[in-house]
Amino acid sequence: MKPHNDPDKTPDEASYAPEDHGLGTGIGAGGGALTGAAVGSSLGPLGAVTGAVLGGVFGAIAGRAIAAGIDPEAEEAYWQKQYHKEPYYESEYAFEDYGPAYRLGWQLYSPQTSFEAAENVMSEQWIKGRGTSKLEWHKARDAAKAGWNRVASLQAED
Repeated sequence: MKPHNDPDKTPDEASYAPEDHGLGTGIGAGGGALTGAAVGSSLGPLGAVTGAVLGGVFGAIAGRAIAAGIDPEAEEAYWQKQYHKEPYYESEYAFEDYGPAYRLGWQLYSPQTSFEAAENVMSEQWIKGRGTSKLEWHKARDAAKAGWNRVASLQAED
C-alpha cells in the first residue's frame, strides 16, 4: 500500500492507493471467486457469476492483507473481544456492524501513509463492501481507524 507519487505534491499531500501484493492478491481473488461461485451456484448460473465476482473482490483484499503479514483470524478474534470496550461503541450495534470496519482498517493499512490520507479510498470501499453492517461511514470510521492503528502498532513491534 504505497502512496502515489505526484511530482506536484509534497510527501504530506501524497494520495493513497492500495499496494499491489500480486501473489497474495491473486491467490485470495482466485480462492474467493471459487468459493463465491460455489455458494452462488445454489441460485443458478447468475448467482454463480455474481458469487464469483464478489468472492474474487473480497478474496483479493484478504489475500493482500495476508501478504502484508497480517493474521486475519487473530485480528478478527481480537476485535470480537474488544469492540464493546472502545470509546465509540454504541450498544445498539453488534460486532457484525463494527467487524467489517475493523477489517477494512487492517486490510488497507499501509506504513507508507496515514489513515487520513487513505480515508477517501476507505470510505468508498465501505460503501461498496460493508455487507450487512448498519453503520454509515461516519460511525464506521472510528472502528476502521482502530483496526488500522492496531496493525500499525503490531508492525512497529516487529
